[in-house]
Amino acid sequence: MNTVKNSIAEKTFSILESTQTNWSVEKLPLVTECGKTTESFGMFRSDSGAWLSTFKGSYQPMQNADLVELLVQATDMLDLDVSNGGVLRNGARVFYQMALPDMYVGKSNVKRNITALNSHDGSACIGFGSSNTVVVCNNTFNRVHREIDKVKHTVNSYERVKAIADNLRETIQRDLLMFETFQKMADVPMRDEMVERLVKKLFGAEAKQELSEISTRKKNQIAVFADGLNTEIQLEGKTVWGLFNAVTRYTNHFGAPKDNQAKTDYLMYGTGAKLNGIAFDELMRWVEKNTTEYVHA
Repeated sequence: MNTVKNSIAEKTFSILESTQTNWSVEKLPLVTECGKTTESFGMFRSDSGAWLSTFKGSYQPMQNADLVELLVQATDMLDLDVSNGGVLRNGARVFYQMALPDMYVGKSNVKRNITALNSHDGSACIGFGSSNTVVVCNNTFNRVHREIDKVKHTVNSYERVKAIADNLRETIQRDLLMFETFQKMADVPMRDEMVERLVKKLFGAEAKQELSEISTRKKNQIAVFADGLNTEIQLEGKTVWGLFNAVTRYTNHFGAPKDNQAKTDYLMYGTGAKLNGIAFDELMRWVEKNTTEYVHA
């Protein structure tokens, strides 16, 4: 038993160190400059003292070490390993990733990860999602499948590990279903009406709208997207999968900030995640509705 505990502790420490998340969150009461007490609390990093967020009430953070220890135990049950992770927004959010076997979609090799997400700013519960990267163009698409909060509130250690393992299993199944949608996208021809509809959804402009009616910013966005679409058509062919990759190319290589941490946040939580999600949902509905028509057209 001690050997198992030591192994878990060693893995947990190693992951915390390699992901730069080996610090805790301190919840401290906030007072006014003249020393009057308030009903608010501040969340601060233990290592740097950086302020992360402000709360009222009984909110308690899930410490990085606690989450990683749960992940280590749960992934051992599923024959997975925590292989990556990091800090976002100076520690207000953290993530940890578990690699899955690569898959091919269309003409592309896609690297797959299950991502565990946690926030120290109250913006979200613990969540699990997919993070996949098309290797040839390095386009990453993140999708949160489910948020859970019962992990925080149960005392029993086994129940906490089981909750994590159950959610990981469910996330892996959702990831496989998502890849089934990707495969359908790769089989369905792209049509102009699809492109026009997506441009309107993403940029708030009609693809065939008079240029004089579109702002300079939107013109630039549409032009960059059109260039990316031409590149993806050359890589993937004129398919819905190519169209979706044009969106992720736009968010990854044009919309995203240059700083790596800011880029990851943009693609996991920010505008990039929103645009990619809009595109996926729109194209998924289109493909599900029109698969038979397009396959036999």
